[in-house]
Amino acid sequence: MNEVEVPYLFDEAQQALNRALVLHHEDSLRYREKFKHHEAETRELAEKKDTYKLVSEKLQAELEAARKEHADLVEQVRRIFELSDDNSETLANNPNPQVQKRLDQIGQLQVEVDTVKAEAKEWKKNMDRLASKKEIARAQLASTEVQLRSIKEKH
Repeated sequence: MNEVEVPYLFDEAQQALNRALVLHHEDSLRYREKFKHHEAETRELAEKKDTYKLVSEKLQAELEAARKEHADLVEQVRRIFELSDDNSETLANNPNPQVQKRLDQIGQLQVEVDTVKAEAKEWKKNMDRLASKKEIARAQLASTEVQLRSIKEKH
C-alpha cells in the first residue's frame, strides 16, 4: 500500500461511516414516528375499550332492571289470576264486572310482559354485539402492544 492509497481508503471509510450515520438517523426518525403513531392508536383503543366497558355495564344494569320488572309483572299476573283452568272458563263467561276487570288486567299485563320480553331480547342482542366489539378492540390493543414492544426492542 502506498502513501496515496491510505488517505484515500481513510476518506472512503469516513464517507461510508457518514452515510451509515445518516441512514441510522433517518431510520431512527422513522421509527420514532411509527412509535408515536402506535402510541396514539393504543390510547385510542384504550379509550374505546373504556367506552365499551361503560356501555356494557349500562346495558347490563338496564337488562337487570328489565328482568326485575318482568319478574314483577309475572308475579302480578300470578296473583291476579290464581284460578285453576276449570274456574277460569267459568269466570270468563261470568257477567260480573269485577271478574271482567281482572281478565282485562291480565290481558294488559300479558301485553306488558311480551313488550318487556322483546325489549330484553333486543338489549341482549346489543350486549352481544358490544361484547364482540369489545373483543375486537382487545385483540387490536394486544396487537398494537406487541408492535410497540417490537419497536422498543429494536431501539
